[in-house]
Amino acid sequence: MTVVVTLCLGAVALGAAPHVPRGEMIDRECKGTRYFLYVPKSLPDKQSVRAKVLVLVHGRSLNPREYAERWIDAAEAKRIVIVAPLFDVKTFPNYNRLNILGVRADLRLLEILDDVGTACPADTKKFYIYGHSAGGQFAHRFALVHPERIAGGVASAAGNYTFPDPNVRYHYGIDPRPGTENITFHVDKFVGLRFAVVVGGKDNTPDPSAGGTDTQGLSRLERGRNFYLAMKTYAKEHKLPCRLGFHVIPGVGHSSAGTTPFAKQYLLRYKSKDRR
Repeated sequence: MTVVVTLCLGAVALGAAPHVPRGEMIDRECKGTRYFLYVPKSLPDKQSVRAKVLVLVHGRSLNPREYAERWIDAAEAKRIVIVAPLFDVKTFPNYNRLNILGVRADLRLLEILDDVGTACPADTKKFYIYGHSAGGQFAHRFALVHPERIAGGVASAAGNYTFPDPNVRYHYGIDPRPGTENITFHVDKFVGLRFAVVVGGKDNTPDPSAGGTDTQGLSRLERGRNFYLAMKTYAKEHKLPCRLGFHVIPGVGHSSAGTTPFAKQYLLRYKSKDRR
């Protein structure tokens, strides 16, 4: 299959936007950051209503295209546009923490979405997000900082989380540190999002480490559950509605392929034929 490479040229009127082929995985670039774009064949060329968008965030394996291809069936069935950025190690060494001391990864994603909006009839104001492992770290931190942009989210098997604790420094808590001067953590709005923390039932290998990670739990399963409980407690103490969820996928280890079927159903109400 031919891969088309295009560049981000800045915002242009929709009528002047380049035509993006339907049913092809397009390799685009925005301000030096590559991303993969898939516009489903089921989406008409003359789309009067802009399509919803799903953002997929890779882990440390840096395989965004693989993530995107895994969601094509759901994209076609639900007429969803897929966006999968590549946060390269050189530019975004700490993208999972939003890369606050360099090029902000969350802001670059917003620029990519602006580019997507000029390239195809996609509604990028609010979107779905799924991230696995380091991508799960990014997904929930992005949602904490930009809750108004999230239609629904899944953080899969994150290695650590940003707890709503003002006495613990970012990235384990929300106490400011250098680089967070222009960041606000909207915990009150985050707990009201339709957002799920998902971990495989077999992703419970003890994984103690330095810093604050081990205080959150000794495995990804423990950390995910403790983060959910901390957010639920925060919502209760502040008398806020809580829509967050915590889900354990039986028989699954540390696997994006293993948590994706649940995420498809949770985010898009699409039941995947993949039973893994």
